[in-house]
Amino acid sequence: MKRKSVFAIISILLIGVIVFILNQTWKSQNKQNVRLVIPANISKDSINLLIINKLGIELYPDFQWWANINNLKFNKKTVLVVKPGTNFWNLISLMKNYRSTSFDWVLRSSGTVQDAFVSVIYEYQMNTDNMAWKDKSTLTWFLNDTVYKKYNTNLANAAVLFIANTYNLSSKETPKMFLDRMYKESVMKFWNYERRKAIHDLNLTIDQAVTLASIVTKESNAIKEFGKIASVYKKRLKLGMLLQADPTVVYARGRAGRVLLSDTKINSPYNTYLNKGLPPGPLCIPDPIAIDSVLFGASYNYLYFCAKPDNSGTHNFAVSLSEHEKNASAYHRWLSNRN
Repeated sequence: MKRKSVFAIISILLIGVIVFILNQTWKSQNKQNVRLVIPANISKDSINLLIINKLGIELYPDFQWWANINNLKFNKKTVLVVKPGTNFWNLISLMKNYRSTSFDWVLRSSGTVQDAFVSVIYEYQMNTDNMAWKDKSTLTWFLNDTVYKKYNTNLANAAVLFIANTYNLSSKETPKMFLDRMYKESVMKFWNYERRKAIHDLNLTIDQAVTLASIVTKESNAIKEFGKIASVYKKRLKLGMLLQADPTVVYARGRAGRVLLSDTKINSPYNTYLNKGLPPGPLCIPDPIAIDSVLFGASYNYLYFCAKPDNSGTHNFAVSLSEHEKNASAYHRWLSNRN
């Protein structure tokens, strides 16, 4: 009995060592994401060559043998994106869990509408063989102002159709179906009774609320500040003050970087240093928290804010202009000393 126990332990350890070695050695050799397209009912020789040529994984006796013992069948077309360094076992699991009908797409805030279009086109091309997304004119179609009449908006305000989130998209959707889906998720779902009542109470439209939220999103990476920043701008709007929002100048200028005095004189409807009220449309797809900060955020007495002189990315808020000027002077001294 003791010999059997020792043999069993040795066998288990040996199997463990083999599995460990295979986990370390049977990894894909691709240096970037690889789109792997496996046709339905692919032959044994073809699947073996595909795995070797695309991923650099060479198995013994071959890939098909391991697929068989894992009950992995290729009776339908499979399209996968394989990340660098994916080991064989995870690849098998990925193939077994494959679903050809949908994929997840992450829509991030802070980017422009065009960024969103480029992103979703890329994901459809990587994850599906849907020919509607292969055409080079697809992006041009998305950027056609007349497309948005159906949604009671225009290209300048198209950000109202997008709520930053993760979406499971059907691989069969066309660009038109995609926009219909975004409209349903935003205007029909996100903008519920409570949010619509809030914009009514603020005497804003959805377009204006999204535009203001886009400025808030661009002003700070610190979500905890969204409420105070939104409050500052809402107070300025109410008092008829110029918003003087730096992100609008950056948008009008067309490039990132520190805002200079000369930039505040750029002749653009988006420049809120020259034009009262909100700009013609959103600067980006706003963070949903920024939208709710505009709609439901507390009211503060602050009318001004300035970046803190500590590289934290947060701001000092001020009620009076004199207090704000002190904060601004401290920040500019810090900038000068840093440079």
